[in-house]
Amino acid sequence: MTETLSNLSGNGIFGNTDRLLEYFAENTESIQPDLLITLDVPVLSKRLKQWIRKYPPKAHWHFSNQEIIVDTYQCLTRQIKGDAVQIMTEVEKQLPRFSSGYVELWEEARNAAKIRHETFLDEVSWSDFMVFNQISKAMPDRMEVHLANSTPVRYAQLFEWNKHQTFYANRGTSGIDGCVSTAAGAAFAGSRPVTLIVGDLAFLYDSNGLWHKYLPDSFRVIVVNNGGGGIFRYIPGPSETDQLEPFFEARGNHQCRGIAETFGLQYYAAGNSLELEQILDHFWEVQGSPALLEIFTPGDTNGEILRDYFRYLRES
Repeated sequence: MTETLSNLSGNGIFGNTDRLLEYFAENTESIQPDLLITLDVPVLSKRLKQWIRKYPPKAHWHFSNQEIIVDTYQCLTRQIKGDAVQIMTEVEKQLPRFSSGYVELWEEARNAAKIRHETFLDEVSWSDFMVFNQISKAMPDRMEVHLANSTPVRYAQLFEWNKHQTFYANRGTSGIDGCVSTAAGAAFAGSRPVTLIVGDLAFLYDSNGLWHKYLPDSFRVIVVNNGGGGIFRYIPGPSETDQLEPFFEARGNHQCRGIAETFGLQYYAAGNSLELEQILDHFWEVQGSPALLEIFTPGDTNGEILRDYFRYLRES
């Protein structure tokens, strides 16, 4: 099982973790593993963490060369140091072959969940969810994509992307600071064109990361402007308090046109699916300067649409 940030894909690898687990939501005990093997960096998915903690494996092997280990799933039985790929390759050679039906169970779930995902998309209204669907389908090949916290990095996990994309995000303490600067630095120092997908609060917080003369013409910024911290309309707690808008979401009516013009970026704006489709059709063409696309979505409904999506996967 992988997430977008792992940059791993291929046969036998299952992505879209939250989508899959929500499909199993009424019967997650049926997929309880005997052995869990994890590789160094913790995952993003809260669903995955909660599932394993509720249905722990008989053994958990964690490959890491670090001295301090965080027992993310609360069932760690063994740390293995060394080259994980080399060790696993040698172990695989010694394993007997047998059929348990376990992989087939996941493959069936992946196919069914994808059908439900596509069916939901056919009916969904204009929202952050729709925006990420359109971006994932339009993104050019061999792009380096930087995902800001908090909603962009989570929405990205729900969609299929080109296998030749590479993804990065400032996870660490999971704050919104620094994502613009990181993407700008990667665009300057790296060999691939870079696109940053960021929410309005995270972009405004670090917009001075564009305040220099080193942005390549291929650099692209996509700001999903839902009027505040959209993640707080989804996660339990903040979404249920009357203090949501002033203190958690920090609701505002800010726009990014002036910032784009100040720092010499071409500016585009979209407020519906058709406008976005037309802009994405030529957005990544190099035209002599970096560019910023601001996409306006209805912040008051995005959280409910995402909840409806997971409910549909679970109950359909």
